[in-house]
Amino acid sequence: MLSLSSAFSFSLADNYTHNSKFWRNSTMLSFAPVYPIIVGAEFDITEHKAFDNHIYEVRLPIGVDGNGFSLRAVPFALPDNANGASAYGGKLMFSTGLKVNEIDGTAAEGYMSAGIVSQKADVLKNGVLTEKDTFVQSAYELGILANFFGVYAFNISGNVYQYLSGLDGVEGVRGIFNQAELADLGTIDYVLGLPRASGGIKATWRSEENRAESFISYRYIDMHDDDSRHSLLISTNMMVSARATIRLSYNHIFIPNQTDSDIYGIGLSVRL
Repeated sequence: MLSLSSAFSFSLADNYTHNSKFWRNSTMLSFAPVYPIIVGAEFDITEHKAFDNHIYEVRLPIGVDGNGFSLRAVPFALPDNANGASAYGGKLMFSTGLKVNEIDGTAAEGYMSAGIVSQKADVLKNGVLTEKDTFVQSAYELGILANFFGVYAFNISGNVYQYLSGLDGVEGVRGIFNQAELADLGTIDYVLGLPRASGGIKATWRSEENRAESFISYRYIDMHDDDSRHSLLISTNMMVSARATIRLSYNHIFIPNQTDSDIYGIGLSVRL
């Protein structure tokens, strides 16, 4: 049994993005009542310029860390935000070790995930707008992560989206759900469009001296209701105290035949 001090974690985070359309405040609580089980609760309030009212989201993650594997389940809900839009769903993630070499300090693991969400959203189909229609979709992801010397890590992954309500004639969906909840899209933007699939690579490095972890990633995102896009994301997490971490991010999104986007993000997380 873990002691309360080592098993309990509570943090507050504030995340602002410039040149995008949202500002998010997050509260996260995690508790390990019995090893190897971890349970938690997360609550987000997002102010988005596309909506008159705030977007609220609740997630209740639960996980198990076993011998060489990890399993996470994250049910979530975005209740009605006063304009009739809502979403409910969940995501299941599994990872397992593939190779460990203690001599040269290398390790590799594979992971997969599956998620599903049902939205109440405005759906434009064959030129006809249906308000607050039920729109169901899922996403599936596969990836490999390699670690070297506990300092460097390289990740390659891909995902596909499946629209269980069908895409025939669908020209757009106006809902409050962030598509990056279901699978990694390699962007700090709030994605309201409809991805078909994405794939990319990511390199991470850590500095014990500066108490920082940084990464750079490239992602190709194929969209159903918009032009495909290329996303380059650079981010660093720096510990400013024993309990506070600041995150700085830059995201360049190139969309052929459209104006490029440059998004700057700053986030502060405080663990109590």
